Amino acid sequence: MSINLTSYQSLRTALFVRIDVAQYRTTSSASFTSEILTFSDHSGTFAINGQDYVPLGDLLAVSSTSSELRASGNEITISISGIPNASIAEIVHSKIKGSPVKLYRAYFTEAGVQIGTTQGRWIGSVNNYTLDEEYDPLGKSATNTIQIDCLSNVELLQNKVAGRKTNPSSMKVLNYSDTSFDRAPNLLGSSFDFGGKR
Repeated sequence: MSINLTSYQSLRTALFVRIDVAQYRTTSSASFTSEILTFSDHSGTFAINGQDYVPLGDLLAVSSTSSELRASGNEITISISGIPNASIAEIVHSKIKGSPVKLYRAYFTEAGVQIGTTQGRWIGSVNNYTLDEEYDPLGKSATNTIQIDCLSNVELLQNKVAGRKTNPSSMKVLNYSDTSFDRAPNLLGSSFDFGGKR
């Protein structure tokens, strides 16, 4: 559903990020639990579908994407700066690669009133992440930044490898009574003179 913004002279936008981490833990010895990470660049806590998105303000940056008529494999990078040292362990010890990512966008008036409904902007999965640390020797403090590289679902489907093995056990997964591949192991290493004259 599109939002008509032509009658507004000025407005603000906010991005909302949701990452569903299936294997999340705070220390290396803790057991894995599922965790939903939500954050935004909005000025205050905002709820979408019953889930609160915590504001990070200027500490959050999301790379731009292009709007296209045909779905394409766009990548995005989500950057979060100002992460405390204690929170780095949660990132390192959790398995966030492959976690589903959803981005939403909402429009607001200058007074902070939402215009229309929250719109879905991007859907994909975490492909990789990098941690950067800037150390200030004079102030004896460090600033940590995490960059989360994400691939869209279209890109993931383009890279997907599908098929079956040519052996009896692979065939019997689909049809236990099928015997068409039972002789396949006997053919291993055999040479065939295809097209040869007898």
